[in-house]
Amino acid sequence: MRPPWWAKNPHINTILSGLINLPTPAYENYRLELTDGDFIDLAFSYPSSTPNKVIALMITGLEGNKDSNYIKRMALKANEKGWIAVVHQHRGCSGEDNRHLKTYHSGEIQDISQTLQHLTRAFPQHKFVIIGYSLGGNQLGQYLSYSVHPQIRAAAIVCAPLDLASCSSALTQGAAKIYQKHLIDSLKIKAKNKLKKFPQAQINTQLDIDKITTFWEFDHHITAPLHGFKSAFDYYQRASAKPRLKYIKTPCLIIHNVDDPFMGKEVIPSKQELSHQCYYHKNQYGGHIGFICGGLPWRPEFSLEPQLMQFFQEQLALC
Repeated sequence: MRPPWWAKNPHINTILSGLINLPTPAYENYRLELTDGDFIDLAFSYPSSTPNKVIALMITGLEGNKDSNYIKRMALKANEKGWIAVVHQHRGCSGEDNRHLKTYHSGEIQDISQTLQHLTRAFPQHKFVIIGYSLGGNQLGQYLSYSVHPQIRAAAIVCAPLDLASCSSALTQGAAKIYQKHLIDSLKIKAKNKLKKFPQAQINTQLDIDKITTFWEFDHHITAPLHGFKSAFDYYQRASAKPRLKYIKTPCLIIHNVDDPFMGKEVIPSKQELSHQCYYHKNQYGGHIGFICGGLPWRPEFSLEPQLMQFFQEQLALC
């Protein structure tokens, strides 16, 4: 994948792909009640023609939702093919705060499991393909390493922080600090609201959340204690999906871009770290879920969705 000259800069590729105006799929929202009393909101987008018996499930990245451009692009592409598109939105990311203190993190797979249990019961004759983006890709890697479901025929992990410690470090470097600040500011607002709602939360009572500036600080003081980890180091070690890739038994395409400003070089797995069902693809360009490959700055073209669709169609044809 080679971008046009005006999109070779990884930051332009990353930012522009998220800013352009795209059509919004005609979503139907569904609230999934979880076994712990909380909820997540799923978004369904149906094709205009008679649907094929294929569902494309998308798992969003950190603070993403059904209106994230990378989600809309794939939902529209799936609908064009006659597939039903479903968006798994993390707790608290669908426009309404979730009920519990617990939210989501890079290693969380129970909510994905419950989403798939619901969907496979509701659509027992359908085949499934799953795409996990960024944080959602790391979650998907973890999930697939523990679970095999006959209806899941293929999966894709896109721009995922498979080594969380190296990605936390990468986001403190140079221009990547801009993305870190944007995401941390959003997470801090949510964290402060949670701690007001749950003053009994087991975290450092002397903590000034406003002084947190890095992912390591946020994960050490907020993510780890609220989700049962001893520290940021413990969280990164246990939640990173890279050591689990060798256990994946579902055909899975893994895509990274070398110039991704969110990623440390340690995210790239060796051949020995991949199962025989993992297909690894590395681009020199593309930024973080950018993948602009042509067109014009105000109407760019993208390489990701055609690549995903080709892989999925090849795997579905083998079934």
